[in-house]
This record gives sequence, structure tokens and C-alpha cells, in this order.
Amino acid sequence: MTHSLALTLVVLSLTTTISITTNTSNTNNNITTNFTTNEFADYHDISSDLFGALDVKETQASMIINQMAIMHMMDELKEVKLNSGGGGSRGTQHGGCGRNVMEELSQLKDELQTLKSSLTKHADESVAQKTSCVRTVREDLALVVTSQARQRQQQTTLNQTQTTLQQSQATLNRSQATLLSDLATIHEGQTKLQENQVRLYQSQNTLQEAQTTLQEKVDWLQQSLSRLLTQQYTLGSSSMTVSERMAVGSAEVRSDVMEDGVLLSRDEVQEECPEGELILHDNCTISECHQGSLRPYQGVRAPNLSFSSLVSKGCVYREETALTWDASRALCVAKGGDLFVPGDLHSLDQFTSIHPHGPWVGVRGRYWLDGRLVEAEAWDEDQPSNDVGDVDTLCGWIYPKTRRLYDAPCHTYTWHSLCHIGVSYPQR
Repeated sequence: MTHSLALTLVVLSLTTTISITTNTSNTNNNITTNFTTNEFADYHDISSDLFGALDVKETQASMIINQMAIMHMMDELKEVKLNSGGGGSRGTQHGGCGRNVMEELSQLKDELQTLKSSLTKHADESVAQKTSCVRTVREDLALVVTSQARQRQQQTTLNQTQTTLQQSQATLNRSQATLLSDLATIHEGQTKLQENQVRLYQSQNTLQEAQTTLQEKVDWLQQSLSRLLTQQYTLGSSSMTVSERMAVGSAEVRSDVMEDGVLLSRDEVQEECPEGELILHDNCTISECHQGSLRPYQGVRAPNLSFSSLVSKGCVYREETALTWDASRALCVAKGGDLFVPGDLHSLDQFTSIHPHGPWVGVRGRYWLDGRLVEAEAWDEDQPSNDVGDVDTLCGWIYPKTRRLYDAPCHTYTWHSLCHIGVSYPQR
């Protein structure tokens, strides 16, 4: 009887355990069916910890059910024993023991009933807690799945961004390669430009040297021309007669044919002229008195036919060749006159207004060639420009716009010349 009861209890316990396990498995299946296999696998660790705690509760419930099965078997044992307790000596013999057992069983039943109620309460609480946990797990898993989907979307966006960055990097690399190529081209061009600049500097230096050499030759030629003209003037002066010097080279010309320092025409003079006297005509030609009559003068001081007559000023000639002051004076003397010494600068407008650069005139060292100091009003504004040093090396020229005098170095600057026939002055 004892073995049969134990076997029955074991079978009942196993059956109950299998039933509970099956219910638990069904619950787990209900949980996992809402998720994909991969998603459930991703969160296996979370669910394992949760269901591990639930398995403890299931084990406790299994123990309670086993205890209830024991109580049920004891009730059956009690019923069997009551049915067999009235007959036979054996029942009488064990009657007192049976009552004690029944009392203990009754007491045990009450305790088990109390325990059952308590365990039932705990089981209900466990089921509620399990349900709440399952719901929480589902919510957490849903959040995790949503978060994972968001992460996958972000990863996709990140991959697209990375692809775009790679394309941009490739474009940047191509642009950089193009830029490096352009820089190399620019550097090559700069190198060629520097080489050209070096050649240009060399050419400029060569040109400057040639210009310097040419200027030296020009200066030498001007000096040679000045010397030649001076020599010509000297030779001409030495061959002149006394009457020629009186008529052209001296200020002691007869007063009846002089006005404002200029020889006047003798065309209207009826008296016989002195032998050898030179007469300046209105057409800027010179006649020589020979045996009581005039004839064209053939001497070395005969004026050039390009001279123009200027009323009350004699004959004026503008030399277009740019010469130094000394060479200009020698040229004027060789042509039969001298550098111009006017009484009124404005009377020369027709000779100065048509030229951008004014001509040399008879001014040297602040003095006119006739010995008069140059008047202050004859100088232009801020002139004379050099008030120190050797003023005798400075000579005068006329500025066309203002018709006034400027000074410049006599031996280096080159201008046109304004020659005058009518009176000659001592060499200064």
C-alpha cells in the first residue's frame, strides 16, 4: 500500500510538472511569436534572465501542487481506513493508532490547506508579475526593435554620406591634381618670365651703354662743332677790315644809321658812303660801299639768306639744330650775327610760339651779352633756378608759353638757337 501511494505521488508530480512546463513553453511561444527569429535571438540574453526568474516561481508552484496531491492521497487513505476499521481483530488492534493518524492527517490537511491558499495567492501574484514582466519585455523589445530600425536607417544614411564624401574626396583629388598641374605651368611660365627679364635687363644695360657711348659721341661732335664754328668766327674776324669791324663787330657804328642798337637801311641815303662801309638792308642782306657805290658783300660775315627782318629789331634767324649755348653762339657768329639780345621778349612771339622748346638767347651768368643785368621781370616764376655755384656756367633760353627766361647749363643742355644780325657783342 505504501509503495503504491508513493508511486502514485511521483506520477502525479511528474504530470503536474509537465503540465506547468508545457504552459510555460506556450507562454514563451506566445512571447516570441510577435518577433522574428533574428530579433528574438538579438535579445535572448534579456529574455533568458527574465524567464529564469519566472522558472523559480514555477518550481515553487510545482511543489505546492505536489503537496496538494499528497493531501488528496491522504484523504483517500483516510476513507479506505474508515471503511475497513470496524471489522476484525486487526482493526481493533490498530484503532487507537488510526485515530492518532487521522488527527495528524486532519491537522496536516488544515496546514496544507492554509499553505495551498498562501501558495495560490503567491501563484496568482507570480502570474500577474509574469504577465507584467512579459508586457514590459514586449514593450522593451518593441523599443529596441524601433531603435534598431532607426539605427539601421541612420547607418544607411551614414553609408550614403560616406559614399558622397568619398566622391567629393575623389573630385577634390582631381581638382588638386589639376591645380598642381596649373601651378607647375605657372612656375614654368614664371621661370621663363624671369629668364626674359634677365635678358631684358641685359638688353637694357647694353642699350644704356650704347646710349651712353652715343651721347659721348654727340657731346664730342657738339664740342667739335663748337670749336670749328669758333675757329671759323676767329678766322673770319681776323680777316675783316677795319671798316668791317666798325660796321658789324663794334658798337661804334655811325649814329645816323643805328637805332636801338641795330643797323638801319641805307637805301635812302643819298650821300656817298665811305669806302668799305657795310650797310644792312631791310631784306637782311649786307652791301659794301666800294668806290662810292654799294655792292653785295662777299665777306665771311655775310648773313645767311634765311634771316627774317624784324621791324626795329634787325634780322632774326632761328636755327633748328639742337646745340649747346656755346655752339649756338658760334653758329650765329658764323652766319654773320650773334645770339639775340632783345629789348622786348614779346617781340619774338612769332619765333617762339610754334616750338615746344624755346631757343637759346644772349644771356650768360645773369647778364645780357651787351653787358646789361637781366631784369627781374624778364625771368619766369622761380627763375633763375640756381643761385649758387658758378653762375657763368648758366645761360638763358626763352620758355614759349610765358615768353620769359629760364636758365640751364651752358655746356650740357641743347636747344635751338635764335640768331640776330645788327650788332655784335664781345665774347664772354
